[in-house]
Amino acid sequence: MPVLPPVRSDGTSDAGEGAIMSDTVLSRRKDDHLDIVLAQRTAPATGAGGGEYIHFEHCALPELDLTQIDLRASLLGKTMRAPLLISSITGGMPRAEAINQHLSEAAQALGIAMCVGSQRVSLQSRSFQGLTGVLRRLARRLGADRSRRLSVPIVAKEVASGLSASVGCSLVEGGVAVIDVAGAGGTSWAAVEGERARGSADRAVAMAFADWRIPTPASVTVRRALPGVKLIASGGIRDGVDVAKALWARTSPGRRPAFWARRRCPPRRLSRTSRSSSANWPSRASAPARLIWRRCVKRACCPL
Repeated sequence: MPVLPPVRSDGTSDAGEGAIMSDTVLSRRKDDHLDIVLAQRTAPATGAGGGEYIHFEHCALPELDLTQIDLRASLLGKTMRAPLLISSITGGMPRAEAINQHLSEAAQALGIAMCVGSQRVSLQSRSFQGLTGVLRRLARRLGADRSRRLSVPIVAKEVASGLSASVGCSLVEGGVAVIDVAGAGGTSWAAVEGERARGSADRAVAMAFADWRIPTPASVTVRRALPGVKLIASGGIRDGVDVAKALWARTSPGRRPAFWARRRCPPRRLSRTSRSSSANWPSRASAPARLIWRRCVKRACCPL
């Protein structure tokens, strides 16, 4: 087994905070995370999730019977009343137990899934007993290909930075069954750590990566590279419209160019002079730009 560097009096090691922490340091860090997020001391990620560029065509005559709509979905052999889950929130400190208990009660009442919060303290702390001790022993013995022989499926989750197709493929090759893309739009943990930083230099380093993230709709298109893998879209999913946009990005890879075309559309309101000049724009534009123009005009997202 590898030898860990000695631990300082504050609970951190010479290898940095990521190598090993004392129970007190871990608990304090998790408490800080909750305090910062609840106090909204970090700027909300509004406008950074990519979903603001997706616009649906309104249907004034849907001809649907709400009583006939069935939202039930299945995940890992379990049936849920809706394709929703409560994402992992917190763990590793005393007040997390009450939070997770309330969340689990809500999930049970609504018939949806719930992800557990941070399990790091369960794997590191010597004060945790029972199942966590088993998890610690399993983690110590786990080999690179051990996931293929486990009796339970493995779910890989990002932490608000999003996943690319190449990373998704690597995870699946390693035996991962479900991927939670956790893209931009939700909590920026770089910004949270920037708030925790005690020095200006540490804060500057953290805040430089505050927007270093892949938007959730872009991450969901991992489906094209991994059509048979279950995906969970999290990160900026705040209401039913966000859910619909995530489903659109997942199930309609062929419509992806139109998503970007809407970002490049000319303004809707044009003067008489600009209308005349814009009519000749396609002939002067590059081939990719002309393709986007034709798609845009065909879909009437910005009529001239």
